[in-house]
Amino acid sequence: MSMLLDAPTTRASGCSRTSVPPLSASLAPAMVRQRTPLTLHAQWTVFGNATGLAACAALSQRSRGMRRRHLLQACKVDSVTDVELGSDAAALLNEVLDVLRKANRPLHLTELGSAVEWSVERRLKHGRFASFVRRQRELWVSGGMVGEARLRAWEPDGRCGKRHLTELRVLELFSGIGGFRAAFHRACAQAGRPVEDGELKQWVNFEASKLANEVYSSNFEVPYAPLLPKDIRRLRPSEVDSSDLWILSPPCQPYTRLGRRGDLGDRRAQPLRHLASLLSQLEEPPQAILLENVVGFESSESFKMIKQALLRANFEVRVFQLSPLQLGIPNRRPRIYLLARRTAETAEPGKPELEKDFPGAAVFPEAPRPLSEYLEPDEDLDLETCCVPTRMLELLEARSQRWEVVTPKSTSSSTFTAGYTTACFEAHRFGPLLAKDDALPGDSDSEEAWCRPVLLPGGRVKRLVMPGERVRYFTPRELLQIAGFPCSFCFPSTITPRQRYKLIGDSVNVDVVAKLLHFLIFEWSDVGRNNKKDV
Repeated sequence: MSMLLDAPTTRASGCSRTSVPPLSASLAPAMVRQRTPLTLHAQWTVFGNATGLAACAALSQRSRGMRRRHLLQACKVDSVTDVELGSDAAALLNEVLDVLRKANRPLHLTELGSAVEWSVERRLKHGRFASFVRRQRELWVSGGMVGEARLRAWEPDGRCGKRHLTELRVLELFSGIGGFRAAFHRACAQAGRPVEDGELKQWVNFEASKLANEVYSSNFEVPYAPLLPKDIRRLRPSEVDSSDLWILSPPCQPYTRLGRRGDLGDRRAQPLRHLASLLSQLEEPPQAILLENVVGFESSESFKMIKQALLRANFEVRVFQLSPLQLGIPNRRPRIYLLARRTAETAEPGKPELEKDFPGAAVFPEAPRPLSEYLEPDEDLDLETCCVPTRMLELLEARSQRWEVVTPKSTSSSTFTAGYTTACFEAHRFGPLLAKDDALPGDSDSEEAWCRPVLLPGGRVKRLVMPGERVRYFTPRELLQIAGFPCSFCFPSTITPRQRYKLIGDSVNVDVVAKLLHFLIFEWSDVGRNNKKDV
């Protein structure tokens, strides 16, 4: 019996061997020598507990195995490819497409499943209807709605950089509300080769924001409708291969001075890392690339990563730090712009010089324009949207926080960010306020009323804003005009004012990007120079 104290115990019924927990070294010899009922009870208790634990473990392992087998049996069709399913899956897909074409509109999953009679037999063979639909490249699914997808067939054909403007294969990554698209049309018009919106047949944009896609599709024609949220981290090489031009504006939060500057450690830098890794996997890389980001990106590890990936792919790289002020636009929005073109020779390694002048033969206005040229008439203002809450002004006054204030005569203004109009104690950092009169405080010798305002270039002043003062926010329409968007650009009625401010703050300046695209497409690279004659 003493062997039971430390020997492994084997359970009947074919269960695995399990070690019995040993008793205390000082207690065990005494219990064996005395052989009292207490000793026997303790020994059999240990034996019973160990056997019970072994039995429970074996049953649990067996049940897990059974559950796993049942789950695999039930879900195995979800991992089976359509090639293995053969003609039956193709016939089902054709049946689904016939229903969608007869309806001539997208259908809900439930309605579509009823129309094709997704029976128990089909479920056992092909899995759930929703899983079957999502596996089909010929279909799109969004919000429970299903429609027929228009497939993009970009096969490598050796014509990169030799296509007509309307046939260019352009990837607009992180497309937002369409600032790059508007800049492309403006650049073509400046080159004397205007391209209408509906003529772009191979323009593909990727954006993860559903709101931004809604605004984009309401202002521009999308060749491959509908425009659905797309995670750039999941792009495959075949989806970006054989394109002529990449235009992208990755998330700026990993590099901005208002953020934590996580750089490559920030999850929002993962899409750019993924794109850099794709460059080495492409049969036909793009002929030209334009990348926009905030000041600070040029000194980040992300910049080094994308620059090295471009150099390895035989790209020549130029980096610019530019602002709309250089074009006479009354707004300070300094940004870093990376331009790259494909070359036949291996590019020389090294850090490219940071250029601070626009490239090419651009002609700029001699004098900066005042903000009054971009403002809406007072009778058209929505006071509920542009009114500054008194409570927030009181909060900032109590914290002695100065806010930048401009007037209609000002020829400069600070950057309008995505947080503009946000009611918080850092609201003064997201953009300036507009004073309703042209008299700038601080012109007089009185310092007590305004707590020593700081005069800035371009008719700006940074000072305390008193509750009840005649100041207001810029409206979304005014910000669109300052950012260079066309007058026809509009927001759907479903987009709230706060969402409009955020989307505009995350966008680009159309005029600046148009100048750079004009240089990149028509002067520096071969994208627009090889096909000057319309066909």
